[in-house]
Amino acid sequence: MSNIKFSVVIPTKNRLDLLKYAIKSVQNQDYQNWELIISDNCSEEDIGGYVSSLNDSRITCVRQNEPLSVCDNWNKVNDLATGDYIIMLGDDDALLPEYFSRCLEQIEKFDNPELIYHSCYYYMQSNVSPIEPDGWVKSSKYIHPLTACSQVPYLMPREHIETNIKSTMNLFFTFGFNAQFFLYSKELVKKMEKYGKFYQPPYPDTYAANMMMLVADSVVVIPDEMVILGITPKSYGWYHANNKEKEGMSFHKDADYREYAPLSVRNKLLNIAEMQTAAVATLALIPEKFPERDDLHINIDAYYNQVVQRIINDYDKKTADKILAKEVFPKLNLKQKFENWKLAKKYFKEKVNPEIVHDKTYSYENSQVLIEAYKNKTLKVKKF
Repeated sequence: MSNIKFSVVIPTKNRLDLLKYAIKSVQNQDYQNWELIISDNCSEEDIGGYVSSLNDSRITCVRQNEPLSVCDNWNKVNDLATGDYIIMLGDDDALLPEYFSRCLEQIEKFDNPELIYHSCYYYMQSNVSPIEPDGWVKSSKYIHPLTACSQVPYLMPREHIETNIKSTMNLFFTFGFNAQFFLYSKELVKKMEKYGKFYQPPYPDTYAANMMMLVADSVVVIPDEMVILGITPKSYGWYHANNKEKEGMSFHKDADYREYAPLSVRNKLLNIAEMQTAAVATLALIPEKFPERDDLHINIDAYYNQVVQRIINDYDKKTADKILAKEVFPKLNLKQKFENWKLAKKYFKEKVNPEIVHDKTYSYENSQVLIEAYKNKTLKVKKF
């Protein structure tokens, strides 16, 4: 039996009701050499008391002395890990059964890769999305080319990694950036120290995902779903689903990210479309880490194109026209204005207003119920 130790790290704040299921999903694993470290970001709830009541020496809860940003809390808990391999979960996430043993099989097969990427089940609880109020379960496997291209685990060729990173720089994302997609080695954590903190704002997982891909000597892809990635009324995903992303950046405690964004993009960032704008500010950090490379550049034109499409999707024509005229076009040069004006006309013509969908077929009360359905082979997954 292998003596490889796994670390699961969970940052949390005031979400004990969700955290309990995440903890249980780790305790129920068939492989036992693991530790679970929880960083309590000054919760009003007694997180430490609950952890103590479990009487499991493998589970540790560390309470922070003062409230931290999301990114700082992630780095704090990541630094505490002592295992050979680490995965970060949100407190609304869960490991699927046999997670460690399935990863261990690939670790042994591919001679201790520094990074493993795998698929997940996205799990949206009810009362998160106004369009799909009953919630759903969806698989990431076939929406990301990295996992859709194979039915079996494989070692990524270096040129394949480079192609995917350059695709990211063009804002076409071929793999998921959430921390839950990745199992990374302690050796990779040490290598990342050269470039500063492991997680960096405004989107710490977006930064780490792409940096790990670039820095790791070996990357193995497991196409199968291995974790549950929760989207709940208490999570950051709620802000996305309800078009409240500016409030979401305050949730991250990084609302002023434009002020310290890399100089290469700082004056090009818009004051709207937080999801796209924060992503660009984050991804612009990566070329700065590799000044010797002249082939890593953010595609600003793609950013503006995506924002235009987003505005048209989210608003009626009159409102969208006002936002474009006030917030977008003043930032553009003449060529960009002409191209995005044509795109706006095209998007308005193609726009389809979403209908509210009620379908409890894909609803699950919590992640434990979802796991039981998975084990019983009765899990119902909605297509994207």
